[in-house]
Amino acid sequence: MRVFVIGATGFIGGTVARQLITDENEVVGLCRSDEAAAALNDQGITPVRGDLTAPDSIIPSAGSSDATMWIAPRTAEGTISPSQVIDALRSPDDAFILTTGTGAYTDTEDAVVDESVALSTDRRGTAQSEVESSVLQAPSGRTTVIRPVWVYGDDITRRGWMRTLIQRALELGVSYYPEDGGTRRVSTVHVEDLANLYSIALEEATPGTLVNAPAEPPVSVLDLAGAVATAAGIPRKVEPISADRFIELFGALGIYQKSMVISRKRASDFGWEPGRKSVLEVLSEG
Repeated sequence: MRVFVIGATGFIGGTVARQLITDENEVVGLCRSDEAAAALNDQGITPVRGDLTAPDSIIPSAGSSDATMWIAPRTAEGTISPSQVIDALRSPDDAFILTTGTGAYTDTEDAVVDESVALSTDRRGTAQSEVESSVLQAPSGRTTVIRPVWVYGDDITRRGWMRTLIQRALELGVSYYPEDGGTRRVSTVHVEDLANLYSIALEEATPGTLVNAPAEPPVSVLDLAGAVATAAGIPRKVEPISADRFIELFGALGIYQKSMVISRKRASDFGWEPGRKSVLEVLSEG
């Protein structure tokens, strides 16, 4: 199968692209620079130069592939819409997978939420609901929306939320968490487990499938802060601080700021069984 990956140079998209190659698919990846094109070539991925703000660089690759996976942020003004890409699919049986996320849920508190629970009604939640609906209700194509939770990998030095927490712990000499949030729980997923879900969804998902992507069980904020301290080489140096002070130090980093416990039942119904190291294991092993 020929698969066009929008986001193949990124953390999640690159991992998915490599999984697709392992599964013996032909993979085409969008990139914006000569350096990125060379990196894709080295991995056996055919590079396509382009940009999400230039539809003419996206449409031909989507139209000449059996499947298109959008695993890149949709932040730039003038970005092509998922619906435009779906319209370019050459066959009603061609697959289109869009990546969004679970951050637009409200605080789940003690509940475990699944795909039937509505996203928040604020601007972020409303915008995500609208783009997801446009994909799930598309009149053509095997459309799927995958919502990853907090994603991590084995490399704790890679740019992302784990490295941010570890660096701040090193700088401050302590791993902080919000004093009102120690018992909060959050769902996480290893990037290689997540890539496996994309591979399964490509084969198994029916048109209009929405699927959350957590590994289980969720982890508590207090346990996560402790593992961050261990990774930073300051074990047991864990302290609570006020929510305002936490935001002052960490900005918009949201993993500690609300409970986010997500069910993976629908993903499990596809036969997806995460098996990589837990986030606590990765952090504790450094």
